[in-house]
Amino acid sequence: MIGIWKIVSDNSSVYITPTMKEVDALVEAGCEIIALDCTNRLTCEGTYAWENIKKIRAKYPDVVIMADIDTIEDATIAAREGADIIATTLNGYTENSTEKHIAGDSEGEPNYEFLKQLKKADLGCFILYEGRIWTREQAVRCFEEGADSICIGKAITNPYKITDRFVKAVNSYFGK
Repeated sequence: MIGIWKIVSDNSSVYITPTMKEVDALVEAGCEIIALDCTNRLTCEGTYAWENIKKIRAKYPDVVIMADIDTIEDATIAAREGADIIATTLNGYTENSTEKHIAGDSEGEPNYEFLKQLKKADLGCFILYEGRIWTREQAVRCFEEGADSICIGKAITNPYKITDRFVKAVNSYFGK
């Protein structure tokens, strides 16, 4: 089971399992994998998000660490610090990402170029590609470009977003 705890804070843009308090609760709940922000952004505690990797590794050596990253540089740091899985969760959704998207917006294509670069970096970690996968063809292409696994979100779990995409396409056809 993957554990993730989102905490929105006014003093930090890091919100995916930002502190050890959340990690402790997730481990206590039985999570075998802990997903956390591992970007080069400061947490509400004033440390870089990726610094939690070593803390988790020291306290919970058997827990699998999934590093949610936004750039190749962050993926490299996360791998060096001991992450087991590199997840592209934040690519395109932070101020540091090369390809910007509006936060919460899942339109557009998966960032295949980023995935290729991540695979080419050969960081020795499992790669989980996540972001803007809406079709079967996109899912297959993510594997072709180097993903070990994929995560499909809103295309399955958000009926509002699914309906909105159909309405926009139909309205576009009718010139609205």
